[in-house]
Amino acid sequence: VYKRQYQRRVRGKTNMSDRAITPRSAFIGTARTKSVINPTQATNNTNEMLVKLQIPLLSGCHVKRFQPTATIKEVMDKIVSYMPSVLQSTRYHLYSNGLRLLDQDRSLKSYGVKEMDIIEVKRGLEYEIKKRDEPTKAATYLEGENLKISEALKILGSWAFPEHRYGQYQYKLLRLLPSLDPRSQITLPLEEQKPFFSYHLREEDQLLIKATPLKNPLDPEGSEVLLITYSPVNFVEKIKKNNFKIGTLTKLGGGAGGARSWKNRYFVLEEGKLDYYKDVKSYQQKSSPLGSVLLEDFIDITPIPPEEEKIKKKVYPFALRTQSRRLVMYSKAKSERDEWIEKVKVMGDLARSTYLSLPEEMREKTKISRKMSRGKDYARSMSNAGRSGSVGTPFNVVHKSHVNKEFKWTGNTTDPKDLFKRESKLGHGACGIVIKARHRETNFELAIKIVKHTNKALQQLSLIHISEPTRLL
Repeated sequence: VYKRQYQRRVRGKTNMSDRAITPRSAFIGTARTKSVINPTQATNNTNEMLVKLQIPLLSGCHVKRFQPTATIKEVMDKIVSYMPSVLQSTRYHLYSNGLRLLDQDRSLKSYGVKEMDIIEVKRGLEYEIKKRDEPTKAATYLEGENLKISEALKILGSWAFPEHRYGQYQYKLLRLLPSLDPRSQITLPLEEQKPFFSYHLREEDQLLIKATPLKNPLDPEGSEVLLITYSPVNFVEKIKKNNFKIGTLTKLGGGAGGARSWKNRYFVLEEGKLDYYKDVKSYQQKSSPLGSVLLEDFIDITPIPPEEEKIKKKVYPFALRTQSRRLVMYSKAKSERDEWIEKVKVMGDLARSTYLSLPEEMREKTKISRKMSRGKDYARSMSNAGRSGSVGTPFNVVHKSHVNKEFKWTGNTTDPKDLFKRESKLGHGACGIVIKARHRETNFELAIKIVKHTNKALQQLSLIHISEPTRLL
């Protein structure tokens, strides 16, 4: 593409016989500006080297030119300038060959970065928080996945109330929830012994920190509304969105004991797994996948030479390795293979780090639930490995919940008549009636109170669990 662009520029100025064939490296441009570098300029920049930047928030690799003697700080500033303004921050870190480029004053060359090496741009697990009413003032950061609310209160208290003396005030942190009535504010207190990250707060969520004097009751109380301006929850969602990929690849079969053969399969890369279907029609009809690779056991994904798998055609094979299996595939185009490798690596690293961040007891539960939903491959391998007469392992298990993460009823409609199935009347009173009902999608049993003759804003369903009649959901 860059060669044709250059030829169009010089067309008409010289004869075809006068045109020299220029090395491909002279036509490298940036994806943003679509510019073409003049061959004479390329020869003058022999001291520069091309580096692939892998930014999880931006899909694909971005080739940029840097001086080998450039410091990490200079490289970081240049990379941030390429990003959209909403993503720019000084909190990113650089990684190359599995090593974090920590020292800001060292050069790329001193870290062993070579031509066309991949530099990964990452941001740590942290929350960026600002005062809602003073957005231009400096932010504070809460780092560490095991940081408890009690520890976060010390950081937020000294930052939000710098005039308070240490030990003179007690702080309390509450989450502000959206309310139908703008005159009233719904708050949810955050427990001090729980990790801050366990609440999965998102960007634009608001917190309320309250300060109460401990020793002198005459000291004034204080409160401040805080706004989350960066959340790893949104960061992970952007990574998943940008690295979702579907397409047809040729897969090597026979891993479960059958004949080794190459067959076309439709692959789907999404959160935590790589599924493959018989064809695109099976995927569109939401059929069960033929197999699934769990990326929480991800090790690596690398290109392999065709001779290794005795492939005679001109194709581009690669292998995905996890702790439990090795999956070999090939694509007909080198660019397509490289894109699959890049995106699987990002999703695999994310799934692996997320899995390792879980407590020990949660890891085993996660692995068991994932294996139960792996589908045909796992059920077949378990039946082959088990003794004769054993009970088969269940698969394609779907765990449904009647409430989603936003505390709203699950279903394709918001109409209560379509969401719930009425069963019987439980009682009545001056304000209305109480009926027994079931959530249609999950068969969840509940009671519904229908309130009559009130303001429209107050006509909401009071949801009471039958077995726990005093607990409001």
